[in-house]
Amino acid sequence: MRHGYGELRYKNGSIYSGQWERGMKWGNGKMVYASENYYEGNWENNKRNGHGEMHWLTSNERYSGNWKDNLQHGFGTHIWLENSSNNKLLRNRYVGYWANGLRHGKGTFYYSNGSKYEGDWDENFKHGQGLFTFEDGTEYEGRFEKDRMIDRQVAKPEPEEPVTSKKKKNPDAEKKGGEDKTNPPESPKTRASN
Repeated sequence: MRHGYGELRYKNGSIYSGQWERGMKWGNGKMVYASENYYEGNWENNKRNGHGEMHWLTSNERYSGNWKDNLQHGFGTHIWLENSSNNKLLRNRYVGYWANGLRHGKGTFYYSNGSKYEGDWDENFKHGQGLFTFEDGTEYEGRFEKDRMIDRQVAKPEPEEPVTSKKKKNPDAEKKGGEDKTNPPESPKTRASN
């Protein structure tokens, strides 16, 4: 029975290096999977439990935080990276609480376009009270249900005063007592489209 420090190479190419207890991964260890993704951190009962960091090289993601039975659980940070030559640029980042592998509880999601959501999460949805800051700096603070802003009011633009232009009067029309045909009045369609 494995006990203490040791390394195990699996037939599929995965390698575990770390602590064992009663034949199970238990304590600090590193698992490099056949895909080359890897986890380094605490293990209990052959599962990721406690604090650890998972690197998904295949999808350019990283999670650092707490785990329970192989799932993100408790407080942690998940970062989605983008490869750009040799530099890794931040795309999206979530900092907050997790339950059973899903964003759940209080947390902040930073979007790559500069937007940000701070507030309540329920099974990966923005749900409850929150503050969403749009990339242009405008904010919505209020209730969310399954990612939707519930009380959001769309700002209506102030009605513009109609522009009055001074029209030249046609002296010939005045003399004749008729309408000024050279400058007809604007149609409602024309005013509405300004």
